[in-house]
Amino acid sequence: MGVSRNMSLADRLAFYSTPGPNGCVHWTGNHSDKGYAKLDWKGRSRRAHRLAWEAANGPIPPGLCVLHRCDNPGCVNIEHLWLGTQLENIADREAKNRRGAMPDNAGSRNGMARLSEQQVREIRASPERQYVLAERYGISQGAVSNICNQRSWKHILEN
Repeated sequence: MGVSRNMSLADRLAFYSTPGPNGCVHWTGNHSDKGYAKLDWKGRSRRAHRLAWEAANGPIPPGLCVLHRCDNPGCVNIEHLWLGTQLENIADREAKNRRGAMPDNAGSRNGMARLSEQQVREIRASPERQYVLAERYGISQGAVSNICNQRSWKHILEN
């Protein structure tokens, strides 16, 4: 039997779930680019761990997040989930040193990149005005600003 749009939320969650190691319940359906389980429910894509929480406990109070004790974004085991604020989520991430590695497509490895890491270092070290640098490197002044203020190319820490 396949999944049906007429299934209850609990049945749909169960359909896409399978036991895994460490007590996790792994999601076999769609995932986000960050590994979170996703499920289309009531006409929109939702994170499945949030839906699992709601199915077991009711609505999530405003301002709260559903966090993973197991640090597995694809887990929908209700026993591994807890409610917390965004600040608690950040503190949990920091306490467990889960900052995340540099993405495989960061910097010049990104197919859309127009600059090299060396050019980013040159831009950050330059005393020239941003519009001059933008013209020289063939990018926008806003892109230069983002580079200089480390809103982009964050993995390039020092010159």
